[in-house]
Amino acid sequence: MQLGIELALMGIGTVFIFLVLLIFLMDLMSKIINSYEKRVLLSAPQKKSTNKTDKIPDDLLSVIITNAIKQHQANVSKKG
Repeated sequence: MQLGIELALMGIGTVFIFLVLLIFLMDLMSKIINSYEKRVLLSAPQKKSTNKTDKIPDDLLSVIITNAIKQHQANVSKKG
């Protein structure tokens, strides 16, 4: 009986130590990754703002949409 209790306590202690070590290592890894991420973001080139908008003109957009619809309808009629 005594041997069973000792074995159970050793197993519980081993699992406890492993979990504490796992938590410590995960916390350390998280800090390392966060510091690396900050350095990468700071060293990345920043996009310069311009007064021009990056939008597609409405007339060009309507032509693109119209052609996409025609192409879709042509593909559907070929299949059906």
